[in-house]
Amino acid sequence: MFSWNKIILGCAAVMLVFGACSNEDASAVAPVGAQKVESGENAAKVGAVEDLSNAHIEGRAVNLSDMDNGQKFEYHSYEMASKVRVYELDSVTLDTTGTIWRGFVFDTNGNFRFDSLSLNSPFVMIETEPTKSSHLQISPRLIVDVRKTNSVCVNMLTYLESFRLRHLVQTGVPFDSAKAMAQREVLDAFGLYDESPDYEKKDNEHAQDYLNFTGFFFKNIFMDSVAESFSQSGLLRGLDSWSMQSLISWASNTVEANGNSLEIPYEYYEAIGRTDYYQHLYKQVNFAINFLSALHGLGKCTANIEGTDYEISDGYFTLRCSDNQWKISWNGFKKIDYSVGTMTDNRDRKTYRTVTYNIEGTPLTVMAENLDFGDGTHKEWCFEAKPEDPNLYALELRNVRPAESSGCGTYGGLYRAFDALSLDTTFLVENAFDTCVANYQKYWQGDGPVVIDSNELRETCYYVYLDETKITKWADSVETANGHIQGICPDGWHIPSVNEWKTLWSHLNGSNIGESPFWDPSGFALKYVGQKEERDDYLGIDNEIYFATKPGSISEYDNWLWSWTYHAGSADYGYGIAVVTSFVRCMKN
Repeated sequence: MFSWNKIILGCAAVMLVFGACSNEDASAVAPVGAQKVESGENAAKVGAVEDLSNAHIEGRAVNLSDMDNGQKFEYHSYEMASKVRVYELDSVTLDTTGTIWRGFVFDTNGNFRFDSLSLNSPFVMIETEPTKSSHLQISPRLIVDVRKTNSVCVNMLTYLESFRLRHLVQTGVPFDSAKAMAQREVLDAFGLYDESPDYEKKDNEHAQDYLNFTGFFFKNIFMDSVAESFSQSGLLRGLDSWSMQSLISWASNTVEANGNSLEIPYEYYEAIGRTDYYQHLYKQVNFAINFLSALHGLGKCTANIEGTDYEISDGYFTLRCSDNQWKISWNGFKKIDYSVGTMTDNRDRKTYRTVTYNIEGTPLTVMAENLDFGDGTHKEWCFEAKPEDPNLYALELRNVRPAESSGCGTYGGLYRAFDALSLDTTFLVENAFDTCVANYQKYWQGDGPVVIDSNELRETCYYVYLDETKITKWADSVETANGHIQGICPDGWHIPSVNEWKTLWSHLNGSNIGESPFWDPSGFALKYVGQKEERDDYLGIDNEIYFATKPGSISEYDNWLWSWTYHAGSADYGYGIAVVTSFVRCMKN
């Protein structure tokens, strides 16, 4: 039983800044077991505390946070008057001596400070107590040599480290060596192979990211059994089967839940003012993938295992070492063989990625990016997401703007059927504009004025009222003569027909066609658009992605002017000529 015979109500001020901290001095110190600091010529080299009878310690306890749909929340926190304790440790065994000092967090950032500690040993354990409302009810701790470090951060990694450090010292490993070994083992256990042991250092905000991630680890296990196992081996792989499965499930769910949102490009998050959310998702997925590699004993991805695949989680995932980075794929999706290449559009010298599939012995090559070209006559429109309205309205010209000379960038261009097929005005229905304006005024504007030059009227009323009979006959005749319709595609490429889309979707059926920084299992590299639910502001994925298609036969109302996909596994096709802006994926002739 601890004796609270020494209580110091120091001017505690622990900054709960998100990071780990410590002022380390690599100078020589007295060996483990010594209770006095070296003197003589080595005196100038000793660390922060030179007089153990008048020691001081300052630091911060680390808040842990997560994000839900872009909103940050704390799941492990401190407040004014949160408790902080300092335990003196035996210099040989690191057991508590019974001498304890107690203090409090004295600001909203969680800073604490202890002054005038009279120590018989240079080793102490600092323990911080989170708020009662914290989801994680564990009191982090840190073991430190005050001669070398007196400015510290206490967090969940230092908590796990303390068990391993104490075990190593009790087996005869010198404190400094044991400390370095325990720090490295803690990081490697979580797959943080490239991180330096800086999670105890002050002003290291980078550490906050992985501290936020690893904190969830402690919510998914029984800490007593994990601490005991890790103290003995320095590994997490020796845990009981229930704990291992719990950790694997947690990491796997993190990859799935957050990874799908990364199939929406960074530029979209940037446009709607949520880059912090994208960065959070990216880091969480990266941490989770590496954590899975550690749990399965694979270690760091290096040149020695480049290109090697490892099935993990009972075959549910495959980890591949690629370019010194672990990448992941779901084995529940169909695996697609493909080869990649590039093509250059001679009209503006833009280069596009391409992907080739071998479908029943016949190669089919399609752009792996959306076309981004306009020629002045046929307009290219750019998707323009906004913080107040991040949705893409494919059936009308909303949240779009005319492309500049440089094009649209990541998403490529949006095209009306008139422009995607490079039609001329002879294909427009006679007097369509006047009829459209009249209908617009009748059904939408009431008796109010009509702004003729608005995008909705000028661009849609004039250019989407196409003569369906004429255009389908034209499409059939051109295809008969040339084998395809080039439309706005570069020379040597064409607008895919309905049958070509069907062939491609059927081949990709069951695969994941989205692209994220961590996977592109099909090569198609579909770039999803975000969609925000108005009721709860939830940001999800808009699955209705339209692609331009060569018009099909007019029979049975099959006036195919575009194709859209939910996933390749449930592809569908729109029909009829209407107000549609679609992306263009050109197919090689």
